[in-house]
Amino acid sequence: MNRFYEAFIKYPTDKPKYADFYQRHFEGLNPSILLEIGVLKGGSHRAWKELFPNTRVVGIEIDSSITKSNKDIEIYTGDQTDKLFLNHVIDTIGHPDIIIDDGGHTRLQQILSLTYLWPHLVSGGLYIIEDLETSFLDHYNDYPQSSFDRVRDCLYPLEWTGKLSGFKVGDPLTYIYSSIIFEPNICLMRKK
Repeated sequence: MNRFYEAFIKYPTDKPKYADFYQRHFEGLNPSILLEIGVLKGGSHRAWKELFPNTRVVGIEIDSSITKSNKDIEIYTGDQTDKLFLNHVIDTIGHPDIIIDDGGHTRLQQILSLTYLWPHLVSGGLYIIEDLETSFLDHYNDYPQSSFDRVRDCLYPLEWTGKLSGFKVGDPLTYIYSSIIFEPNICLMRKK
């Protein structure tokens, strides 16, 4: 049985669709700090805490009412595109072993969060972007480059990166990673 699936259905969350992904990539891990962008009603936060009982599970949420109704979980209220806010969170909690972006899902939100938080991820840490399909939906299309393309561009040789899409926000395009895995609507980057 998939223990990730069991935890994800126990609490109200949209994560059951990713249970197999997380089972394959997270089983056997023992992270010190897991940071998840997008708390919603706190279901996935509680699931992560059950799956990793010795892990400090921290959430980022833009909606302050979520914080008030979830006093049993650690949530920082702010915008995932605000570098000062993200730096404050990192200064307070330390460097995460795992960062999961399940936040606002716009192109710019996903790209800026990756750009700002990647340097703070521990060596060997995992950065996950959920719901990559939103990069191709009009409602989330607030930037010329999709977050899918942003991560894909990391695969090009370093000398090609300046010629790809003319990306300006948070340059450079290069991240020091050891692997990038794409699966349907989700990707994982492992920091070198």
